[in-house]
Amino acid sequence: MIHFVRRVVPGVLSAGALAAALAGCGSDGLTSAGGGDRVVPTVSLSVDGVNGSPSKTDSVNVREALGLSIDASDNSSIQSVVIGVVIDGVVLRSDSVAYTNGLTSVTRTASMNLGGVRTGQTVIIRATAYDAGGNKGTAEVSATAYDPTVPRVLILSPDLAVIGGGTYTFRVQGMDTIGVTKLGYRSTGPSALTRSDSLLESVPYPRNDTTVFSFTVPASVAVGTQFTIEPFAQNRDGLGSVGDKATVTVVAAGVDNNTPLAYQSVPRRMETGDSLDIIGRDSDGLLKAIGYIVKDSSGAQVASVDIPITTPAQQVIRRVEWNVPITLRGRGLFVVAYAVDQANHKGYAVASGTNVPVSNEAEGRQDPTVYAFGLTTALPAGSLGADIAVDNGSGRSRVYVSNMTKNELEAFDYSVGAISKLPPVSVGAQPWGMVIDNSGSFLLVANSGGTNISRVDLGSRSETGRIKTANAYIYNVAWSKDLSSGGYKYSVSAPIDYSDRPQFIAQSASGALYYSTRPTTQATPGTLRRIDNFLDPRAEPRQIWQYGTVARGSWVILNADAVDVVQGGTGVPDQIVICDHPVGSDPSTSQCFQNGTIPGAIASLRGIGANAAEVKDLSVSSLALPDTNFVAVGGDRKRVAFGEANSGGAAGRVMMVYDPSGTPAFGEQYSPPMQVLDLTNNASDHVFGLAINGNSTNIAVHGVETFFADTSLRLQGKFSTFNSGAGIAFHPGNVDENTADPKARVAFVASGDYSIQIVDTYSYRLRGRIPIRSNLYGPLRAVAPTAGELAIDATLVVKLFGLTPEGLVMIEVHASDIQ
Repeated sequence: MIHFVRRVVPGVLSAGALAAALAGCGSDGLTSAGGGDRVVPTVSLSVDGVNGSPSKTDSVNVREALGLSIDASDNSSIQSVVIGVVIDGVVLRSDSVAYTNGLTSVTRTASMNLGGVRTGQTVIIRATAYDAGGNKGTAEVSATAYDPTVPRVLILSPDLAVIGGGTYTFRVQGMDTIGVTKLGYRSTGPSALTRSDSLLESVPYPRNDTTVFSFTVPASVAVGTQFTIEPFAQNRDGLGSVGDKATVTVVAAGVDNNTPLAYQSVPRRMETGDSLDIIGRDSDGLLKAIGYIVKDSSGAQVASVDIPITTPAQQVIRRVEWNVPITLRGRGLFVVAYAVDQANHKGYAVASGTNVPVSNEAEGRQDPTVYAFGLTTALPAGSLGADIAVDNGSGRSRVYVSNMTKNELEAFDYSVGAISKLPPVSVGAQPWGMVIDNSGSFLLVANSGGTNISRVDLGSRSETGRIKTANAYIYNVAWSKDLSSGGYKYSVSAPIDYSDRPQFIAQSASGALYYSTRPTTQATPGTLRRIDNFLDPRAEPRQIWQYGTVARGSWVILNADAVDVVQGGTGVPDQIVICDHPVGSDPSTSQCFQNGTIPGAIASLRGIGANAAEVKDLSVSSLALPDTNFVAVGGDRKRVAFGEANSGGAAGRVMMVYDPSGTPAFGEQYSPPMQVLDLTNNASDHVFGLAINGNSTNIAVHGVETFFADTSLRLQGKFSTFNSGAGIAFHPGNVDENTADPKARVAFVASGDYSIQIVDTYSYRLRGRIPIRSNLYGPLRAVAPTAGELAIDATLVVKLFGLTPEGLVMIEVHASDIQ
């Protein structure tokens, strides 16, 4: 049915005349009628969003009205202007207006909707002007229609013939503005060729995706048989559409004279066990093998892999393993795939979309790739790995990854060239930092989504308890000297509360736990804490304040239950009142001591076993730390280091704590404030990673560059690296500048150029570079190989573990990798 929209005015053409006029006039608009006036009206047509150029195919949205603009002129007078939308030679919609006042030029605008037009149809918009002599002039533009609410789907360059016994392969492309959820096809023809298949897309749904489908055409199908392929797609809203059909004819095999086509898809970086995609196609025969050749930068062949096809086929699509000698690891290589037919014609890879085969290897497509170090194991879908702990005690070779989104630890057993997943271990909310206890029997996990630390038995791999990270307040006391009495006047702030959610964690040789805290919405600043004798459920954390800066007139009281002032009159000093409870006792047992001086009141509280403390001239604001703050510990655990990451544009502070075995509570030694500032002021850098060597004599700070310092935090040397890829670790055998084994006098730094750099920690030069498949985003752990691993591979010197967006990566470093 043809539906007309028309304006009812005197002189408007009848519907029949209008349809005849639109269907009959050509695009050139050159026609004339009898009589004296033979000048054809001039017509121009403009359509919003349509270029109109023959070299450009524009598209129009069928859900939106088209805006039209028409200009017509004539030597006589314009009688009428007709606008129409023509689909497949049929007028779908039209509009007209007549003029009776003898105008020689007219301009009009109009709006035409495209209801009823389907995606993929060609839309012709045509404007025709008639003059008083019966002459008509025409202008038109064309575009392709699309419906944004349904997917667009098509078969990409389908082959129109297939031999009996061959494989018909084709690509279906689906596009949708909100995401394609399903792609598929339906084949119709003889029963042997009637079938369908589809693929469900995974979240996040792609807006543009291409899927390859293929099926075998039985050899029994007669030559000349035809079948059709119709693609279909569905979007996230459940709306579907179909594309144009392709008709395919079964042809005789004939003489196999043609070279087969080969296509390849080669990742830019591959680990051992990764794969590449090869497609082989023969136009007049069947393939018996595919494979690939590997060349070095000089063009010399260094490896080749040949894969026989058990059942020869006209087209073969295979994902094949990257299986080349491990001696090529770390090198830049070039790959060219090939396909071989039964007549022994060998075709080499060509560019995608090319249909001209290449029989000369030198002319084949050679894609570069890097043979990367490492073996990557994926974490469960939706995971976010936060930290890594390696357990190689009591004969175990096991690695743990804290999974923040799953509230569990992912566990893996590892050996030379292999890693296998174990059942996960449930822990607390949003587990982040981890450290293995000094005894080697259990793992401590900082649950950053709560206020506790999980204790996981390494033998049974199960959580056996939790250590609570209780709250601790700070009071800022402004003070001044009362000259008339010789005492003090005090003014106490409200309690200052920092976050108690543990983030990164370490344990010193004395047994104390050190941890940073993660800011929250309610407690926006983080801080640093210490817990003595954490195995005692009555243990309480202590505020670490030694990284703070000086503020005159400020006296800070830490870890107290309450602080108040008894104000004296004129000429009478104030009395400070500080309340706290003995460590391990219920807070209801809190006792208060009044004294003219803050140290006097604190001394009385220490006498009852409380852990309240006071610091004079300390800036409270300097104690507030944003997210994230690193904690590292030396191999002998005598020293713990803290590194400030998000320092708000200033150089990140670094602090060391000396806390060897036997150190009593309050006996640990912190870096002086000047040293805390000096290293990073020299470096002028933020902290992105932190490590201490085996005997706690050297510290490495990963920033925009990597800095090496001694125990006094004095900068000793640096090496240029990238700040992305925050992991850094010393060689487990690195003990000081004069390490006996020169290959152990190194640190491993995850750089942002898809590599781990091996840096000499005494001469500060590059000793090697380990290419990896993906940049690390978090921790890097280095451990010595076990005796069992050395029995298999005596050249193995270090095992590295890191996290990438793809999962946990294990990297084996051999003696030859360290120059």
